[in-house]
Amino acid sequence: MAGKAIPPAGGNNNDSDAILSFWQGSFEALNVFFRGGSVFPGAANDASWHTVELHCNNGRYEIVVDSKPVYTSEQINDRPTALWFGNSVTVGSNSSWSNLEIDYIRIKQTQ
Repeated sequence: MAGKAIPPAGGNNNDSDAILSFWQGSFEALNVFFRGGSVFPGAANDASWHTVELHCNNGRYEIVVDSKPVYTSEQINDRPTALWFGNSVTVGSNSSWSNLEIDYIRIKQTQ
């Protein structure tokens, strides 16, 4: 998640304060959210590796999944100040969580 703050324990992963968040589970697709709204619902049962990019140019955010643009925002003033990984939601379940593996993170200023 990239946003203005780390979410509180028990909070929602796709909180509207999050500029970018995403979810991918063993039995679910890759889902990408911008400010709490779904902008990319992926194919069901997809546990493949994906590249998710967030670009900001002149206050407009573009989200790119696997080299394909999937969303461009209206102009907003928010900039991410926190980067967070994990699940803030407390879940009482006997099912296991899928693994989270991150190959790389690149942050660069392009403006």
